[in-house]
Amino acid sequence: HKFAPESKAESEAWITARLPKQMPNPAKFLTYTTRYGRYDWLLIDGLERHYDRAEVEASREGNTAKLTTSNVTRLVFNTPLTVTIDGESLGSNIRAAEKHDGKWKKADLTPKTLRKRHGLQGPIDDAFLDRFLCVKGTGTARDTTVHGAAMERLSVFQKNWDKFLRGDIPVKSDREITPNDAKQHNLILFGDPGSNSLMAKAISRMPVKWERGAISVGTNNFKGDGLMLVAIYPNPSAPDHYVVLNSGHTFDAAALKGTNALLFPRLGDWAVLDATGKVLGAGFFDENWK
Repeated sequence: HKFAPESKAESEAWITARLPKQMPNPAKFLTYTTRYGRYDWLLIDGLERHYDRAEVEASREGNTAKLTTSNVTRLVFNTPLTVTIDGESLGSNIRAAEKHDGKWKKADLTPKTLRKRHGLQGPIDDAFLDRFLCVKGTGTARDTTVHGAAMERLSVFQKNWDKFLRGDIPVKSDREITPNDAKQHNLILFGDPGSNSLMAKAISRMPVKWERGAISVGTNNFKGDGLMLVAIYPNPSAPDHYVVLNSGHTFDAAALKGTNALLFPRLGDWAVLDATGKVLGAGFFDENWK
C-alpha cells in the first residue's frame, strides 16, 4: 500500500489539526502490560499482576507530580520530580519509584532484581518486536524426535517470515554465538537441552526442568515421549534481552493470511507440546519470572 503524496499531505494535516497541543493534565492512563506502559513523561514499569487492569491518575505542575495507582508496583519518570504517590510523599529528585509491602520508595532507574518490566515482560511473541537471532543446536540431541520437530518449527518460522514479512531471518549455530550477539539480540534457541548448548545453559537458570520424557514448569508436570518446551525468559547472559525456546510467532500462516486482527499471541510465557505439536499446558511466569 502507498499514499499518493498529495493525499499523504492532506491526511497528515487533518491529523495534526485534531491532535491535542499537549497531553491532558491531569490524566488517567490505563494498561494491562508494561509493554504498553509509556504515557508522555511517565512509564508504568511494574505491575502487581500482568494482564489485570492497571491504572494511574497523574497530575503535574512543573517538576511536581501527584499520582494515584492501581495494580502498579514501579514507575519511571523522564525527568527528576518531586513526587507524591498514593498519598505518600517521596521527596524531590525522584526518577523511579517502587512499591514494596504496600509502601512507595525511591528506586534505581535500573531494577536490581530480576522482574518483569517494560520491554522484558513477555509473552513469547514479545521477543520479535526487537532485534533477534535464531540459533540452531549442533550437539547430540537427548531426543532426536524433539530435535527434528524443533528444526521443523524453525523452518516454518523462516518460510512464514519470508513470505509474509518479506525478509530473511538471521540464523547461526550455537557454536557460532558470541557474547556480543547476546548483548545485541534476543536469542531464539531451537533444539533440546542436549543438542543446543545455549538452551541447556539458559534452562539451568530458569524455573523449569527438562529431562528426557519429563518437563516441569513450577508445579506443572508433564511426562511422555517427544515432549517439547517452548518459553521466553530474560537471557541469563544478557538480562536486558530475551532467550526464547523453540518458537517463532505463536500465530500461524492462516492468521498471517487473514487480517492484522488475528496477529496476537496464542501462548503465554511458556508451553509444553507433545510429539504431534499439541499444547498440553501453557501459562505465565510471575512478576519476578518465577
